Formats: sequence, structure tokens, C-alpha cells
Amino acid sequence: MSELFRFMRDEGGATSIEYCAIGAMISILCLVGAQAIGVNLNNKFLGPLSAGFK
Repeated sequence: MSELFRFMRDEGGATSIEYCAIGAMISILCLVGAQAIGVNLNNKFLGPLSAGFK
């Protein structure tokens, strides 16, 4: 019975789950930011080029 209480009080797993959640949020933000930058660069450099072919 004491092992069950010790297991319930252990917070080591919760900390690692929190770090994984933070890492996932940071990686999603990086992907969204990179996509936004790519779209802006595409419009800036290839937009005038494609307008010249119309």
C-alpha cells in the first residue's frame, strides 16, 4: 500500500510531460513562423516575376 502512495506522490513524470508539451508548442510556432516567412518571401521575389509573364 505504501508503494501506491509513493507512486501517487511522484511528480517526475508530470515534469517530463510538461517539457514535452512546451517543446511541441515551440516547434509548432517555429513551423508556422517559417511558413509565414516563406509566403512573404515568395510574394516579394516571385510575385513581380510572375506578373511579368502575364
